[in-house]
Amino acid sequence: MKFTLTKQQKDEALKWAHDVNKSKPWTNSWAVDNLKLGRYGEIAYSMMTSLSTDDGIYLNKGDGGFDFSDGADIKTSSWKGPDVELKLGKLPKKIDERKKLVLAQLVDETPDDVTINLIGNISLTTFCEKATLRTRGRSSWYGVGVEDLTTLY
Repeated sequence: MKFTLTKQQKDEALKWAHDVNKSKPWTNSWAVDNLKLGRYGEIAYSMMTSLSTDDGIYLNKGDGGFDFSDGADIKTSSWKGPDVELKLGKLPKKIDERKKLVLAQLVDETPDDVTINLIGNISLTTFCEKATLRTRGRSSWYGVGVEDLTTLY
């Protein structure tokens, strides 16, 4: 399900990403572009569900663990080729049964707007059961493909 974000929404996402980045002096892993991309996915999910985005900035916890009150944690991919996957850098030590992971994908970005495709979701529990360790170069992550999602939009 595709959603187009306006220039104003793009600008708000970029401002939020800079604010989060500035709040995390202890790490450089909070890259503004990655934060902005994730925020795009969150805005698209908000458009689909009418749920409010969480604009909070949490010390040492990114966005606090849940992006939305329904348990959704949005994972936005910039990969535009085939075989997009939902990725986590590591599997959680504790699984919150309420949490679901939503796969979003950047389709297009222009100076005036951005298009995000919300693909589907999987519970964190099921993700942990199905995820495989994947590597490319020196990077590794746990991932599932679209075919593993339990709900497609």
